Amino acid sequence: MVLVQEALDKIDRDTYFRIEEMLFFSQNQKVREAVMQSNREFDQMPDRQAYINKKDKEWVSASKDVVTPFMQHLFDIEASQELWKKMEFYKKKYGYKIFAEIFATNKYGVNVAQTGRTPDYRQDDEEWWQSGKKDGVYVSDVHPDKSSDTRSIDIGIRMEDEKGNFIGVLKAVLNIREIAEIINAVKRS
Repeated sequence: MVLVQEALDKIDRDTYFRIEEMLFFSQNQKVREAVMQSNREFDQMPDRQAYINKKDKEWVSASKDVVTPFMQHLFDIEASQELWKKMEFYKKKYGYKIFAEIFATNKYGVNVAQTGRTPDYRQDDEEWWQSGKKDGVYVSDVHPDKSSDTRSIDIGIRMEDEKGNFIGVLKAVLNIREIAEIINAVKRS
């Protein structure tokens, strides 16, 4: 029973640490600037919802192994490179991806910056997005993640401007391999 409690304590600490990292990272200036710029562009659109629906339909209908020019643009922006740096830092440190993917959406729920192709462009219909916006932080149960092909935990973080206004949600997909390694280490003890 002591080993089980020890494992649970380590898992809680580790998961909480990863959530705090994402809370801190949601303040990354390049990511925040990209999100706020996207919001300004979307604010000016005469029929924003039609644009979102069109882009989402194109995104979903593209073959899973195809990266469209629109998707590639999102991968290439400076904010996406910041997200990649975060993922690569942990991959080098631990030898595998701690975060299977990280991406940011604007206040309208569409992708702005990302490290990989998501199943769709529009995210505001997802529980992690809605809860992250409403509650500030969302943490899912363990589940299979379609876009990263890992068992994972979703972390959704509300992003705000300097006045506390909602600007978007940052999502990180935490690979549960780290949790499995904690359990295996405790079993060997």
